[in-house]
Amino acid sequence: MTTQTESTNLELVKRGFAAFAAADMATLAGIFDPNVQWISSRTGILDGNYDGWHALSGFFAQLATETDGTFASRPLTFAGSGDDVFVNASAAGKRKGRSLEQDEVLIFTINDGRVQKVRAFLGDHAAAERFWA
Repeated sequence: MTTQTESTNLELVKRGFAAFAAADMATLAGIFDPNVQWISSRTGILDGNYDGWHALSGFFAQLATETDGTFASRPLTFAGSGDDVFVNASAAGKRKGRSLEQDEVLIFTINDGRVQKVRAFLGDHAAAERFWA
């Protein structure tokens, strides 16, 4: 059974995916805490770790710029547990004559109605490394 907190957190993350797809940075700024942490592995030109909304919004802009707007992260499955929301997503894009399509798992930690931390796990790091090289 999903608790009210889990339902609220799931809806927040779903709104975040919709805002990301629409490049709605104003909505994303309200969803992510100003001191958000994004934790992932360094992949090609992407740093992997981003501290604070300013750095994270720059990362989102970099994804769009580097892929001429083709990068997308489409959620496939959501699950909530306490303050965490787990998302299995499909990431895809085109860049410099290369294509990327892979699964990823993102774990969002919510506190006081805002995303405090995101841990991102790539389904195929080697393929992502080639794409972002």
